[in-house]
Amino acid sequence: MGIWGDPGVTGKSAATDILSRKKSLPVLYGLTHSEKLVDIYRRDEFGESDVAEAINELNAINAQEFTLHSEESYYNTALSALEAANPQGQPSEWLMQLVKSLFARNY
Repeated sequence: MGIWGDPGVTGKSAATDILSRKKSLPVLYGLTHSEKLVDIYRRDEFGESDVAEAINELNAINAQEFTLHSEESYYNTALSALEAANPQGQPSEWLMQLVKSLFARNY
């Protein structure tokens, strides 16, 4: 969400996470799959043009696709575990709604 999300929805610019060099899942994926991204993150000076370059590199190596696939996998694992636990009553319905709403959120 922090890199490709709509700032109107996320409440922050896509540049925020990259400027702070936050090691989110797509960035970690990128750092292990792109020497160019490693070089960008090593720069002493890091500004808006570097953010754009980093995002372009993440897009080039399909980091967003990897992240979405990982999110879906974790979601399915969580749902399976929740169903196996077989919680009962209204709190279980609320928990299931919460899990589903987190997966369905808009970016």
